[in-house]
Amino acid sequence: MAPYIFRVAISDKNILHYDGETVTFRYKDAESKTISTCRLNTFEFMRRFLQHVLPKGFVKVRYYGFPATKKRADLDFVKELIGKRYVEKKFKTIKNEKSIVQ
Repeated sequence: MAPYIFRVAISDKNILHYDGETVTFRYKDAESKTISTCRLNTFEFMRRFLQHVLPKGFVKVRYYGFPATKKRADLDFVKELIGKRYVEKKFKTIKNEKSIVQ
């Protein structure tokens, strides 16, 4: 999540052309990992761009709760709890599978 939080929705270098009516930009296709271009009308481009802008009063998630920098000890504790639950759940699943097989 951190890379998403600190990035701008689209950087200036990826906006290739604007003619007053349409915007042409390049992006990396998540599935094929290739660079592609897309041309949208200005309003559609702005609509998509503005979906990445936080509403007034909202703050980036990482600054609150256990992910906050000042709460690093709490984060380690939460990770430890999650790890224990994962191991316990996995162990119970393995134990149940063995009893079914026998």
